Amino acid sequence: MGTPLFPPAFLVGFIGILDKFLRLLANIVCKGQFISIEPARKSGKYAVWNVESDLNQPQDNLEAHLLIEQVDGLVAAAGIEGTREILDAFWRSTTALLETLSSQVTQGSLELAAQTAHAVKGSAANIGAYRLADTATTIEQACKDGNDEQLAGHLQNIMHDYETVRACFHQHLSKT
Repeated sequence: MGTPLFPPAFLVGFIGILDKFLRLLANIVCKGQFISIEPARKSGKYAVWNVESDLNQPQDNLEAHLLIEQVDGLVAAAGIEGTREILDAFWRSTTALLETLSSQVTQGSLELAAQTAHAVKGSAANIGAYRLADTATTIEQACKDGNDEQLAGHLQNIMHDYETVRACFHQHLSKT
């Protein structure tokens, strides 16, 4: 077959640049609308979600917010009641973390806010709430970049994602 046209390292870098370009383009085209462009976890293709409609219809968007296989694995390991206890602890700690994050951003403590966003990212990823984890990643990076102009919008997004994820978990566990 011969030598590939582009080395794999180049392709990885190119995909990263393409990802950033698509996000920037979406922000320009959708001026002020709450949208998110994320790679669909299984297919690798991009999907666009209108965040405002997600809150009203979590039943249609479970896979837009949760890694269902990971959630089902947690249920299989801990049982339904054990999963509910784990989630109760997650809701309590994440509520406190989000309040702290908001306060840190308001006070301009971006280094601490980045650490708090990182904690939210990790705990959300651990329970399969990947959309919430992705939003926390965005906030963490904005804090590290010192981009406080966009943080107010990101904080609104994470609060929205938190409530949506909570509704999605409730719906999914009620079926189990």
